[in-house]
Amino acid sequence: MGDLAQSNLPRFDEPLHPRLGRYLQEHTRAWKATISRADAIVLVVPEGNYGFPAAAKNALDYRNRERAYKRVGIASCGDVPAGTRAMQMLKQEITAVKLTPGSESVSIPFLSQEVGPDGLLRANDVMDRAAGEVLAEPARREEGRRRQRLAAAVAA
Repeated sequence: MGDLAQSNLPRFDEPLHPRLGRYLQEHTRAWKATISRADAIVLVVPEGNYGFPAAAKNALDYRNRERAYKRVGIASCGDVPAGTRAMQMLKQEITAVKLTPGSESVSIPFLSQEVGPDGLLRANDVMDRAAGEVLAEPARREEGRRRQRLAAAVAA
């Protein structure tokens, strides 16, 4: 598991476009290794000023080939709208950079009320169920594709 908060990525500072895959900065090579190992990506994003944070955009800009076509689950948080506006904006960005967003998500309203004195999120049953759906969705989609391939082979 990789954590963007622990990666210390500066603003994108590679002299060459990411699509070339020739990274000169050590932090970029480390982030590449993290993303390359992942089967899927889960983004946890707060909403601020009706959008997602610049750090999330920056992390997406750093990767090109390594992240293409990977599945992405999103957990968003905020006040009343629970980060849903940020999530919708992020889905547009994710699709534009060849990632595959899921249709399931975790929305956490009133985040400050859900964080304990230790600074950790106290997930409730709704959040737990939603997280389970986010994690189960890729397998469900693959099963659906498997059935379609099988039906096509039988029809041929």
